[in-house]
Amino acid sequence: MGYSKDIVVWITGASSGLGEALAVEFGRQGAKIILSGRNMESLESVQSKISDSRIVAFDISDPSILKEKVDEAIAAYGHIDIVIHNAGIAQSSTAFDTESDVENKILQVDYFSPIQLSKYLLPHFMERKSGHIVAVSGLLAYLNLSGRSTYAGAKAALNAYFGCLRAEVKPLNINVTVLIPGSLSTNLVNKALTGDGNIVKNKRDVQGYPLDKAAKKIVSAISKKKYQTYVGSKKEFIMWKLHGLYPNFVIKQILNR
Repeated sequence: MGYSKDIVVWITGASSGLGEALAVEFGRQGAKIILSGRNMESLESVQSKISDSRIVAFDISDPSILKEKVDEAIAAYGHIDIVIHNAGIAQSSTAFDTESDVENKILQVDYFSPIQLSKYLLPHFMERKSGHIVAVSGLLAYLNLSGRSTYAGAKAALNAYFGCLRAEVKPLNINVTVLIPGSLSTNLVNKALTGDGNIVKNKRDVQGYPLDKAAKKIVSAISKKKYQTYVGSKKEFIMWKLHGLYPNFVIKQILNR
């Protein structure tokens, strides 16, 4: 399996974690990569691992610059084939302890920005009569845990929005894939926002499904134009499936943890 050297993949949140792993895997398979994130030094480090890539650095939490950044990304190689909305902010605070401006920031990054970027990119896809939008949701959209209300809400909203968008753009030969990652071995949890907007102080050991394996499965799912795909441990996969069949049972197990 591989990608043509003419395929261009734009990845947000590409400076570390899953975004970095996806960039490296797509690059290994021959695609051209556009790397986006806030940290130029980290993006340049990722770029050094990929044979053909460009950097479009920006802060995705600023909606006023998204249109120009879409134009800049298109200009990097002249076109975009696949966009992966991977950038995100995690949360570590209860609903009643989370200030409104923190909720707004999480929702902007995790929900509104992927939508806005997609809408700015859609005319390009429509003109080319092809394109693929990939949204990174998460298991917390289904298995709801304490201290994750806004984050989980944003991920659930992604499922619904991009599911509807899929039905609208499918006749235009534009594909939409929603990824459902379980717990991956990323440092996202240690960058989570507390209720007042500060980074969480109590750090955890990074555990979870290996990123290289996750990236391979995701790249394969995208190439097969899967509508939705889960990636993660078998245990979490079983919990996800059980939730669909027996939601009250699974919710009770979570509440009793």
